[in-house]
Amino acid sequence: MHYVLDDPRANEESALCLRRDRLDIMPKLNPDEMRRVLSTTGPLLPISAIQADLRGFALEKVCGGGGGDNDEGRRRGGGEFRAVLIDPPWSISMALPFPSLRDGEIENLKIPAVLDRTRACYVFLWATQRKTPLAREILQKWGSRAGMRVVTHDLVWVKLNQLNRLVSAGRTGYYFNHAKETCVVGVYYPIVDRQGRGIDEEEEENEKKENEEGSENNNDNDSFPFKDSDVICAKVREVSRKPDEIYGIIERLVGSNSKKLELFARNWNVSSARRYQNWVCIGNQIQKTVIMDDEISKKFDREYSEFAPAATKSKE
Repeated sequence: MHYVLDDPRANEESALCLRRDRLDIMPKLNPDEMRRVLSTTGPLLPISAIQADLRGFALEKVCGGGGGDNDEGRRRGGGEFRAVLIDPPWSISMALPFPSLRDGEIENLKIPAVLDRTRACYVFLWATQRKTPLAREILQKWGSRAGMRVVTHDLVWVKLNQLNRLVSAGRTGYYFNHAKETCVVGVYYPIVDRQGRGIDEEEEENEKKENEEGSENNNDNDSFPFKDSDVICAKVREVSRKPDEIYGIIERLVGSNSKKLELFARNWNVSSARRYQNWVCIGNQIQKTVIMDDEISKKFDREYSEFAPAATKSKE
């Protein structure tokens, strides 16, 4: 199987990311240009990593806007993240080298509290073959709790071996060998204004158009004015490790200046997301806590004061 994107610039970007850090290929700006860029896009922060077990971590207090899932929380607009990437440890009928979560525990994640409810945002939820319908239901429930309308799409990862052929001897599948994996993408649109009042269908459609236009304007990477494919063809690596191409898709979708969150992250996820900006990775298998976002750092210190001295915080 041979696979390339229609626009060759995407392939050039992938090749560059493999050879060097993304920061090395960004154009150098003089102080005046830098001030102008920051005034329009906001600061581009290095990656933040938090070592935490999400089963007990106060996600809504550290990464959320503090509003929660009630009406008051909706009026306050939720959090600041425009994209959330989740690879949860689903409980499936096979032995896994890591602890799994029940379906209810995944559904109870405080995702609505971290979403930016003022404009279109996205949740990428990886799911096994059997859990894919449930993943769509969970995305819809999160949207209801956030007071947002949800449209779901499927992003498919076609698994390749070292010879760039379909994986023919995988570990999953009963009737068929599963040579693909699905990431269900929830696109969230605001349907409640800041005063908590409902809007009619015409206003909702207008707001949808504004959100889509805002998403395009917010993407500060003018080198990729095209839509990514909903199919990723990439090699299988460590158990449960997903393709790095997902980060580039999210980056082109929401832009470098938007905040992005990854849950159940591991060290290899931190390394992959490090090529981009404004990522926050949380997981119990991350080596250490390094918080570069000042706002999240303050919230973390306030919620976990006993661990604050152990967290490495720096500014650039």
